[in-house]
Amino acid sequence: MSEAKFYDISSYIDTEYEKNEFVKLNKEEFKNNIKNYLENHSEIKSGDIIFVGNDMKLDKIMDLD
Repeated sequence: MSEAKFYDISSYIDTEYEKNEFVKLNKEEFKNNIKNYLENHSEIKSGDIIFVGNDMKLDKIMDLD
């Protein structure tokens, strides 16, 4: 049995992710981008961990505003 691998695909799902620090896509676009990415990257296996981004800036999550 192999170990789970971690993949950060946030910048592929939303090309503006690093600049914005959160995902700014609508729900449908977000889901479609994830589906398309997974269909084209067979190296990602069941059990692997995939980070697809978050939908809020950290300061909002931490209630810093």
